[in-house]
Amino acid sequence: MATKKAAPAKAAKKAPAKAASKSSSDKPTRVGPRHLAEGIVATYDLSKKDALAIVTGVFEDVGKRLQKGEVIAVSGFGRFVVRDRAARIGRNPQTGEAVKIPAKRTLRFTPAKPLKEAVLKKKK
Repeated sequence: MATKKAAPAKAAKKAPAKAASKSSSDKPTRVGPRHLAEGIVATYDLSKKDALAIVTGVFEDVGKRLQKGEVIAVSGFGRFVVRDRAARIGRNPQTGEAVKIPAKRTLRFTPAKPLKEAVLKKKK
């Protein structure tokens, strides 16, 4: 008579090990349009709905202008520029084989000096 083998027990899933603990201030914060709108509501006498509409409208307009190839320059903040990169020949680092890299458009942001200095200032 044949005996049946018991099915192997499923291993319990372990949670991934956490790296050395960091303080919560080291973790970058994700800020979306609603967060920006909350800042506008706190500063100006506007409703949340109106503030969100303004923030959304500004970003939609910036996007449309960048699609047209316009340069967006905000004093004290920085510049958004669309650049066209020419096609070129590159190399596959593993094989050394020549590879065609197609032309493409890229978006570049250059921070203004005051913003750059404020962001790169050392924490005390």
